[in-house]
Amino acid sequence: MPSANRAAEARKAPVRILVVCLESSVARVRKALNRHAAANWERDGVIRILTVRKPFQGFRSENSQRIAASAPRDQAARVIVLDSVLHNENFGHGRDLRVLNELPSHSSFEHALPSILVQSRLDWRSAIAERLNAWYHGVIDSIHLDAWLAQFERMGMLWLGERLLRGLDFWDPARLKLAVTLDGLPDAFDCLCVNRLRPGKSADFLANLFSKHVKARYPRFPIEDFFEVLSDPSKQQKYRRILFLEDCLLSGTEMTNFLSALLNIPSASGRPWKISPLPNPAALPRLECEMRFAVATSLGVWRLRQFLADHGLDTLRVVVSETGMIEALQPAGTQALEAGLFYEDSPANCPRDVAAHIDPAALRGDWRDDAQRASAVAFLRDVGGQLFRSYLSRANYDWPAKKVVTCELGMHGLGLNLAFGHSVPKASLPLFWMDGPVVFSGGTIQWLALFPNAAF
Repeated sequence: MPSANRAAEARKAPVRILVVCLESSVARVRKALNRHAAANWERDGVIRILTVRKPFQGFRSENSQRIAASAPRDQAARVIVLDSVLHNENFGHGRDLRVLNELPSHSSFEHALPSILVQSRLDWRSAIAERLNAWYHGVIDSIHLDAWLAQFERMGMLWLGERLLRGLDFWDPARLKLAVTLDGLPDAFDCLCVNRLRPGKSADFLANLFSKHVKARYPRFPIEDFFEVLSDPSKQQKYRRILFLEDCLLSGTEMTNFLSALLNIPSASGRPWKISPLPNPAALPRLECEMRFAVATSLGVWRLRQFLADHGLDTLRVVVSETGMIEALQPAGTQALEAGLFYEDSPANCPRDVAAHIDPAALRGDWRDDAQRASAVAFLRDVGGQLFRSYLSRANYDWPAKKVVTCELGMHGLGLNLAFGHSVPKASLPLFWMDGPVVFSGGTIQWLALFPNAAF
């Protein structure tokens, strides 16, 4: 019986690039790969590092055997040999389909590696372009990514563009379906509900995605629109336990507004809701419902749970997938929420102190120093502020200046690096989802959004 280690090795994808070196070189090789290769190169196993013994004549056969075992002769791998390692392999001759690159120094390896990775489509940009092929509203390929990054380069901030791109948290449809975990659905619930009244262009996409996913597993399980169930007394009697699915709960505004409209609670702005109230608002507190979100922030969860508690909706439970929870609040932000001091009294829904209360996800991670982080924040606020103002103008929204400033890193200043295959939340950095003129010291750029057609 094979060992667990050998079984795991057998499940790995065939190696496409094998770097052969001495143990003393591993740290430097891995650093170069981490800089230029796709993020999961080591976990996926398509790029591997093979350490061999000292490159003396007596170890030729042993080195050759280990190279052949890691990169079999019939699998067309590229083998990069460093440290003058000796071997008996005859790369590229006869039935040997492998390609050899013998590089004399680490500097030559670091110079050649980016081109080698691009040729094999194992560089980080190619990997991201492949993931973003799932974007539903336009084409995102390597050419588009290069054009988006070129804007940062022109403004002297290419390093920041690359950092943002590599840190992007992208949820394709497969990842969304996995996160909402629908195992045993008929045992726990009587009905699945989706929200077709959701504003924007993602409502039907999500409804179709979740509906098809459920129908494939449980063909007879009922799927309904949430509003229709609450509007129909016969369906309320029929479906006592409801699972309500949504992709995200970020600032909490959209969901609390939706429920407020259903309950006919006047809006803080005084404007009428775009959604009609329920014929019988008392039906909502009687509903046993789990509201399940693939992604949520701590701010959104706190606000929704507080809303449910304030309006006697204790039978509605908020559940977030294990992989989708985003801590968006600094300790001071949590304290401000609990004290009722997170938002300004006027204008409505305007955070008092974004810098002290919010921890932007896109700004997390290691920085060279405080000055580098400060430079990034200044750039993102400047460009993001211009783009967000363009968005408000094109959408014909008239917001108070104080509220607009809080959205330079996205709605509520959340500064998310989040995107879905069907939409990009307005709480993400505007540089991801909005296009428009951006003025800087070198002139004006017609900013290209990373996600085409995401804003409207």
